Amino acid sequence: MRSVYLLAPLFAGVQAALTFKGVDWSSLLVEESAGYTYKTTAGVTQPLEKVLVASGVNTVRQRLWVNPSDGNYNLAYNLKLARRAKAAGLNVYLDIHFSDTWADPGHQLLYIFT
Repeated sequence: MRSVYLLAPLFAGVQAALTFKGVDWSSLLVEESAGYTYKTTAGVTQPLEKVLVASGVNTVRQRLWVNPSDGNYNLAYNLKLARRAKAAGLNVYLDIHFSDTWADPGHQLLYIFT
């Protein structure tokens, strides 16, 4: 029984290391270009990444589309967003969509990457 008690702190550390508190912030640049701002609970305007980190968020999700018509969610868009996330100490979860927009399997074009 003694060995179980000795290992318990190790499992607690692993549990904490594998805890993700995340948000999908894929539309952040679109929202900011439309004039949206973000505030803390105290009403102070700050970049969203600072608000998220202060709230305990440690991971952001970003969707990547192949060649969207307006450029939103393409690779360049996502790189800009990911740099902001990493600078704030956030993990980035890239959700790769093999399409140019929302698609279901029956209507999704298949891309051949060379």
